[in-house]
Amino acid sequence: MGKKRAVFGVVALTAGLPVPGSRAHAQSSDYPVVPRSTISDLPQPLEPPTGIHEHDGLYVRLATGPSVLHASWKDRTDDLSLTGIGLALAMAFGVSVTPNLVIYGEVTGSVVKDPIRNRNGVSTTRTGHDLSLAGIGPGAAYYLLPAHLYFSGTLTLSYLARGYYGVSSGSEGSGGNGAILTNRDIGGTFMVGKEWWVSANWGLGVAGIVHIASMKLPNTDSRATAEALSLVLSATYN
Repeated sequence: MGKKRAVFGVVALTAGLPVPGSRAHAQSSDYPVVPRSTISDLPQPLEPPTGIHEHDGLYVRLATGPSVLHASWKDRTDDLSLTGIGLALAMAFGVSVTPNLVIYGEVTGSVVKDPIRNRNGVSTTRTGHDLSLAGIGPGAAYYLLPAHLYFSGTLTLSYLARGYYGVSSGSEGSGGNGAILTNRDIGGTFMVGKEWWVSANWGLGVAGIVHIASMKLPNTDSRATAEALSLVLSATYN
């Protein structure tokens, strides 16, 4: 009987079967083998929804803040300039081409009230008057991610205008009268800013804007140059 059991044990070991009464047999009968879980069986983390905190689709940027405007030109034999502190406003509407690149059209401008006029070195305050530099044109913005720093530039058709908002006074005209000082001519805006997400698609930020332009004066060969420096708060939908 012992010889038969020994022979059976040798055959079982050769075939890779557990020998009855052995530890392996006891483990196989008392502790069923549970297959190990594979990676695919484990719960996978949920992916974030698309379009959240991403630059994609419609792009709208509104910006406003204080501005310093300076314009100068030659008036016959006189050197003339106007300088003042006022308000800047910029509105851009476009679309994101990539997560970093946006193309848009922009309307921008700066207006100051009661500018200081300098004629041949003599300065006077033009109370009741205003001066504005406006422009419109195509532009692009490039974002450095994930810092959300951006640089943007717009090629504009720009012009200078002046108006009178005071009380009627003879030659000054009635309140609200305005006049275009220059032809619409070449200009550009350059903007550097940073934004912070405040919702799924809205970001708030701060930026600096430089608007420069060179514009021909009507009926003369002279040109006026203008520069506006602005510090703005911005709200962007993207």
